[in-house]
Amino acid sequence: MSAKRRLKNAKITHISLCRKGRNKLRTVMKSGGRIEIPLTVSKLDDTEGLLYCLVYVPELVDIDGDIMDAAEIQKMAHGFLSNGGNIDVEHDLDPLSSEQIRICETLIVQKGDERFSNITYDGETIDPTGSWGVVLKILDPELKAAYDAGEWDGVSMWGQAEWSPVHKTQPPNQRQMSWTKKH
Repeated sequence: MSAKRRLKNAKITHISLCRKGRNKLRTVMKSGGRIEIPLTVSKLDDTEGLLYCLVYVPELVDIDGDIMDAAEIQKMAHGFLSNGGNIDVEHDLDPLSSEQIRICETLIVQKGDERFSNITYDGETIDPTGSWGVVLKILDPELKAAYDAGEWDGVSMWGQAEWSPVHKTQPPNQRQMSWTKKH
């Protein structure tokens, strides 16, 4: 799928634990100017109950045709905790308690970070370098059981973002005109 919109200035307030849709893609809902974007859950470390998730990957086109560059992803990640830093289920906007789940880390994934290796998106292995990653600790036995049963295996973010259309490649003269108009 080709990119349709470039997101910027995203202010994310919630990461939601979600299940996959029947089309094998993560849950995405859009309404009222808010955007929930599909995320890829990497893997669960059963010994510690840690869930490694990629929140957003630079220049990876999501199922709605949205993309974001690494600099915007970094701004978004750095603002998440100050914007609420909530975890909920299926976008119910009812934050889970710290007795149920905890955010252990929110980070920008560095090249070679083994915790985020072998992650696939739409059947393809991706390079997570520059992505926003989170490490969640599942404390609630019911949440863990639901994950183990496949009731949820993805995450999605909720918040607001600005966007602009992504234009297909234009003939050289039109590209120059567009550039001239900007200056």
